[in-house]
Amino acid sequence: MATALDTFIKQTEQYTNNLAREALIDPLTGLLNRRNLEKLMKQWMFESEEFTLLIMDIDRFKIINDTYGHNTGDIILIHLAALLQNTVRKDDICFRFGGEEFVVLIKGTPLSEAYALSEKIRIAFETNENPIGKTCTLSLGLAHYPSQAEEPTELLKLADQALYEAKRRGRNQSCVFE
Repeated sequence: MATALDTFIKQTEQYTNNLAREALIDPLTGLLNRRNLEKLMKQWMFESEEFTLLIMDIDRFKIINDTYGHNTGDIILIHLAALLQNTVRKDDICFRFGGEEFVVLIKGTPLSEAYALSEKIRIAFETNENPIGKTCTLSLGLAHYPSQAEEPTELLKLADQALYEAKRRGRNQSCVFE
C-alpha cells in the first residue's frame, strides 16, 4: 500500500512540475513565454539591474504563412528561436512574445551595446540560410531600463514604439526609442 501511495505521489509531483513548466514555456519554440518575461522584468527592476529590452518582429510574416503555409511559418519561428539562442550572450534571455514577435532581455548592457547585438541578430537572420530558402528580415525596437522607463509595461510600450518606427522607416532595421 505504501509503495503504491509513494508512486502516486511521485507521479502527481511530476505531473504538477510538467504543468508548471508548460505554463512558462512556449511549446513551439521552447523559449520562455510572455508570463515569464513580465515576471523576470519585475525581478530585475526590483534588484535595480540595468537591462535593455529588445523586441523584434519578422517582417511580412503573413506573406510567408500565405505563400508557404502555416507549418512552414512555424519552422521559420523555430529557426529564429534557435538563431536567437545561438547569438545572444549567456546572461541574455530570449522569449516568444506572441505570434511572430520575440523579445530578448539584455542584462547589464547600455543601449549602445544592446543596439550592436540587435544588429548582429538582424543581420544573422537576414543572411543565414533558412527553411524557405528566401531572404527573411526582422524589424527590432529597443528600450532601456532604468534610463527610459521604470515599469515593465512602460518599457514594453517604448520598445514596441521603437519597433513600429523601424517598420515605418522601411523594415529590416533596429531602432532605439528616443
